Parts: sequence; C-alpha cells; structure tokens
Amino acid sequence: MSTPAWAGVRRIALVAGSALLVAYVAFPILWLARLSILPETLLIELPPVWWFTPSLSAYREVLTLHPFARYLRNSLVVAVCTSAGAIAIGLPAAYSFVRFRYHGREPLSLAVLCVHVMPPIAMIIPLYVIYSRLGLLDTQLGLIVTHISLTLPLSVWLLRGFVLRVPVELEEAAQVDGCGRLGALWRVVIPIMAPGIAATAVLTFLYSWNDFIYAVILTGRGARTLPVMISGFITERAVYWDRVAAAGMLVLLPTAVLGAAVQRYLAAGLAAGAVKG
Repeated sequence: MSTPAWAGVRRIALVAGSALLVAYVAFPILWLARLSILPETLLIELPPVWWFTPSLSAYREVLTLHPFARYLRNSLVVAVCTSAGAIAIGLPAAYSFVRFRYHGREPLSLAVLCVHVMPPIAMIIPLYVIYSRLGLLDTQLGLIVTHISLTLPLSVWLLRGFVLRVPVELEEAAQVDGCGRLGALWRVVIPIMAPGIAATAVLTFLYSWNDFIYAVILTGRGARTLPVMISGFITERAVYWDRVAAAGMLVLLPTAVLGAAVQRYLAAGLAAGAVKG
C-alpha cells in the first residue's frame, strides 16, 4: 500500500481512537447529567428510559432544601486557601532543594515524598485527637491545615521539576545586575515558572475540592463541604439518586470552569515539568 494510503489509515485510526477515548471519559458525566434531570418515577426503570420530559426538581431540592450556599462557601474557602498555602510553602521548599546544598537535603526530600504516599486513613485518628484538643474540629482552619499538609508533598515535587527547568545562569545574571537571591527568585524564576505554578495550584485546588474522607470526619455542620453534603443523600431508607446526581453536577461545574479557564497554563506547566522533573 502506498505511503499516502497508510497516512490516511493512520489518520482514521487516530480519529477513531480519540473519539472512543472522549466517549469513554464523557459517558459517566453524561449519565450523571441524565440522572439529574430524570423524573423520580423513572430512576430505577429497567431497561433505562431514554426519552422523557426533563425535570429540574432535584436541583430545586438541592438548592432550596439544603444550605447549599454555605457548603459551597466552605468548599471554596478551604480549596482556595489550601492551594495558596501549598504554593506559598512549597515554592521556597522546592527552590531550596534545587539551588542549595546542605546536610540532610536528600533525606529530607525523600521524607516529603514518603508523606505523599502515606495512606490518608492512617492520619485520621491522630489528627482527630489533636484537633479535638486544639478546638479545630468542625472549623475551616482545621480542614485547611489538613489539606495543606496533604498537598504540600505534591506541590514540592511538582515545583521542584519546574525550578530545575530554569537555568541557573539567569539567576546569576540577575544577581550581577544588582538583584539579591530573593529578587532573582521574584523577578526571574517565578515569571518563568508561572505555568508550572498555575498547574500546581489547580491540582492542589482539585484535591481539596474533592476531598471526602478528611472532611466527613473532621467537620460537622459548621464547616461541612460539598462532597460531604452529597453523601447525606444516601440514607438508611433510600438512595436519592436524582439529588446525588444534581449535587454532583453542581460540584462538577466549578471545576470544569476552572479547568477550561486555565487549560493552556495547565498543559504548558505539566509539559514543562515532565522535561526535567
């Protein structure tokens, strides 16, 4: 077969493979959207009903019968503060691992990585005991501190790869021109690392936004987040699938908007970190 024909076959195969991948990824989301607008009487119909009159009753119940605005505010405050804290602490730590030579640097960097691979459930009991004594149970601050401690290893290791990508000669040139170490970091390193910082911020935000296990144990009604609210629709008497789906779509919407807004920076940052990370 001629080369142009093979090229056409490869192109068709790539398009078909991409379409299958998109369908595989999008199908659960589309099914969730279908459940959220499905009338309650058709939720457990077998085989599934595909032609029906959409109903928004599940969205009305989620938004009006539950303090959705408070849970949304809690999730946003915790996720934004977690992302900001992980970047503020992780960037200097990553910079020190790359640019400075000191005793214990390698063991310390490995210890950070070990914290990242630790099972989340292993830290629940100690955190609960500590927070109960410090009065941090059912508070946004307690959940923010927990999420920062959990996302910090990921932040450090991602940012470490981005710092490695910045040539040290640029910092040296900035210092020759009169910048100190902090000035070179602020004026040279951080602007070059901007896509990587954005990618790290998004990933830490998503981790905090989607966290359930720590939020359900360390919070009550005051600091409850959206994932915990969704679990409340699964009761001993019944599972309200339409409300679960509607709340799931509402939780998914901000992350979809965020991902679309920073897609370019996220792709550029992750690609940059893969070069020398």
